[in-house]
Amino acid sequence: MKPVVFEREVVCRASPAELWPRFADTERLNRHIGSAALEVTPLDDGALARFVIATQIGSIKVRYAEEPFSWQHASFFSFKRTMESGLAASLYVRYDLEPRDGATLVRARFEATPRYSFARPIIRLLTRQNIERLVRFVKETDRVIAEKADVELLRSPCDRQALHHALRELDGTHDAPLVEKLTTFLETAPDMELVRVRPYELADRWGAPRRAVLRLFLGAVRAGVLSLEWAILCPSCRTGSQLLPSLAELTAQGHCHACDLRFGLDLDRAVEAVFRPQKRIRAVDARPFCIGGPMLTPHVVAQAPLPAGGAAELRVPDEPGRYRVFARGGATAVVDVEPQGRASAEIKVLGSGLAPLQLSLSPGATIHVVGDDAPRHVKLERRDWSFPVATAHQVSLLPEFRSHFGKEALRPELALSVGRVAILFSDLCNSTALYSRVGDAVAFGVVTDCLRFGSAIVERHRGLVVKTMGDAIMGAFEQPGDAVAAASAMLNEWEQLTREQPHARALDLKIGVAVGTCMVMSANGMLDYFGQTVNRAARFQDLAGARQLVVPAELWAASGPRELTILESFSTPVKGIDAPLDLVRATPIAPRS
Repeated sequence: MKPVVFEREVVCRASPAELWPRFADTERLNRHIGSAALEVTPLDDGALARFVIATQIGSIKVRYAEEPFSWQHASFFSFKRTMESGLAASLYVRYDLEPRDGATLVRARFEATPRYSFARPIIRLLTRQNIERLVRFVKETDRVIAEKADVELLRSPCDRQALHHALRELDGTHDAPLVEKLTTFLETAPDMELVRVRPYELADRWGAPRRAVLRLFLGAVRAGVLSLEWAILCPSCRTGSQLLPSLAELTAQGHCHACDLRFGLDLDRAVEAVFRPQKRIRAVDARPFCIGGPMLTPHVVAQAPLPAGGAAELRVPDEPGRYRVFARGGATAVVDVEPQGRASAEIKVLGSGLAPLQLSLSPGATIHVVGDDAPRHVKLERRDWSFPVATAHQVSLLPEFRSHFGKEALRPELALSVGRVAILFSDLCNSTALYSRVGDAVAFGVVTDCLRFGSAIVERHRGLVVKTMGDAIMGAFEQPGDAVAAASAMLNEWEQLTREQPHARALDLKIGVAVGTCMVMSANGMLDYFGQTVNRAARFQDLAGARQLVVPAELWAASGPRELTILESFSTPVKGIDAPLDLVRATPIAPRS
């Protein structure tokens, strides 16, 4: 049956690059023009479409299979839907942004094929209404860009009295201006910004320290203002493929249905902490209004559906750099964009791989992708794109999280990796002799004071005390430089402790720090670290003498503090490592009394 076709053009003052982040934000667009929320069901029949959507168009309930969007950054995006119910059999929509004499021509085209002949006038009416709402959105977007304002979006009511009452619990424990910023944000932000709040994103917007804002968010969870959930991040599309209420729900692997990709759950890369207001504070509609638009994956510069045995084209950006072609299922190829590269190239999909695996292309070049016998989508991704994500590992390193969110432990026997963490071990020398000389009660009090001293310094340097073992401390740090700085502070401030606790003069301190991959498991209901990096840190501490720090030479070169001086550089074998390790033994610069 012949489709109903509508096409409209709008001339905007803004450039395509200015319009794209707003216009291609289809979640925002659909909420603004009054589209209904979506109910999403995964589709596993191997077809090009990966999801079936149920929603309403006007008062009519519809279901459709939605193919992956097609787009080219700042140029166009389009989508196709095969309708399973409703008045139309299919729908195709395309938006183009064309530069024109210092302005932008926005062209919208709707093609709806009726399922029944009597449905044609109804489809024409609904399509005309929809495209008119879209035109108003485009014009308003152009206006607010010129005025440096924002499009007005839906804001559900906020119970301000309950919000202010709950946040009083944070008085004195968090920076007052930050509490005020959070209060204003929860009162005034559009609903779509509250569905999945990223604390680091807000911290960057506010010009505030990320760690302070993350601590504030955890405080707001305890106060009953925010809820905390865990998003599983796909390494390709980098969106939350699953949303879990607790770390105890994690498994060893994640799965992104859209990308048809399985991946290991590294706590420092694949699991993100996200927040939203408690319903009693503000009841926002968390249902999706779009599942595939360009700005849901802003690092993807081009995407195209690839039918079985078909072909697709991806245009390389003008900016030099390293990119990646990804085909659904996990096949990848590296694309280096450089002036001396080729103007075009062909990539073939061969089952689970691509050929060739690496290309050198010039800015603006074209990649011709040739498919095999399976339908899928292909995309060109920026490799250097980073999201302001607060990972599960970063959250778990906050003392507040360990103290107040003890239930957030992994399920028994599950071990997840952390790609890079600094482990510190400190130990007291001569504690056994102290127990013999002054008795158990006095010696225990002295050792406890020493452990408090070390623990406070670990937390002061953005670290976490994982556990204490007798007279030893195990600390974990996201940044290796923080671990070395904490060790330096312990050694340099030891003299002050011995002045305040005379019995501690009979003791001394030795420390080891190592950096590398760890496994994280639950032990005694808390997160704990295991693996070679932990073993190396313990071994380095064993190699240290009184008032000494032992660290790898590479770590010392990167972050060795000026408050310590090198006693010696040496190499030594370490159990489990083939080649000897190059190490540095350091001690405080100030002479010991």
